[in-house]
Formats: sequence, C-alpha cells, structure tokens
Amino acid sequence: TYAVSKTLQMAFDTYIHGNPLCPPKLLWLGSGTVVGGPPSCDHCQHTGDFFYGVTGVEVDLTRSGHTGAVAVHWPVSQGTYLRNMTLDVGNGRAGIFGEAGSGGLISDVNIRNGDYGMQFGNQQWTFRSVSISGARVVGIQVIWNWAFSFVRSNIKCCSARQSVQRSVELCVIDRELRSCLQTLARPCELTNYA
Repeated sequence: TYAVSKTLQMAFDTYIHGNPLCPPKLLWLGSGTVVGGPPSCDHCQHTGDFFYGVTGVEVDLTRSGHTGAVAVHWPVSQGTYLRNMTLDVGNGRAGIFGEAGSGGLISDVNIRNGDYGMQFGNQQWTFRSVSISGARVVGIQVIWNWAFSFVRSNIKCCSARQSVQRSVELCVIDRELRSCLQTLARPCELTNYA
C-alpha cells in the first residue's frame, strides 16, 4: 500500500503497470484526483493525447474524506487504456472522469461507491467487462459521445444505471443490471440525420 496525497500526473507516453499477482494499492489521502492523464485547459480537445496506460492497480479513496475526489481523470485519445483495476471511490465523486479526447479501451475495471461510477464524454471508446456497484447518483453518466461500445458490463445497486446527455452512437452488448432504481436517468434526444 502506498499513501498518496498529490496527483500522479502522467506525462505523454507514460504507463503505470502494477504486479498482476499482487496489485499495488494507492491509498488516497488528498483532495483532488489520484491518477491524472494530461492536464485540462479551457480549450483542450485532447484528441492528440496518445499513449497513456494504467493496469494492475487498486485505488482507494475511502480515507480521503473529500467528496469531490476522483480516482482517475482520463481525457485521452488513441493508444490509451485502463485495465485490470479496482477503484473504491468511497464518499468521493467518481471512479473515472473524462470530458474530452478520442478513442481508447477501458477493460476489466471494478468501480465501487462514489456519486458516479464513471462520468465520461469522449469518442470511439470500448468499455469491456466494467463492473460498477453502489454509485449513489448514476452508474455511468455519458456526458457526450461518438461511438461508445459497452461489452459484458454490469451495474448493480445504483440509483440509476445510465444517464445519457448527448449521444451519437451507443452500443450495449451483454449487459447485466441488478437492483437499479431506474434504467435511464435522463432519456437522450434521438435525432435523425438522414
């Protein structure tokens, strides 16, 4: 276990790889974000932020005491991934937050607790074997998207399973939902562009 109180800000072409047989735990004692992709700015689109990755790591926000804490801030693009991770958000805001970027993979990630499992706005992403449980507001909040695919994901014991604000294409395959109070927190507007 590693006590962390300052954001692990990742630089271009940086990877964090934990031991898959004994994943390291990052115990968050700070007030913001534990693992940070590229820094955000007012006009950043993050469509050129390639080659970031985190695998085989546990992130624990349960001792932070900060309700705005986020396990992973992930506004990234192609060649990026989050894999084989466990995120316990505790009373924090979100397991994964990403507001911009273009393409990547989030696979075999378990997210527990927090207000949101994921708050994500991006394009061309695949989410495979993502499990979210105990989110107080919404399991997955899709801020905006162009082509998201959710494969073998499950959401349980959340107030709402998914909130879609702006969506171009959302593909859901093999999803399991249990003990969710409602399916869609906010139905998306369907627009015919033909």
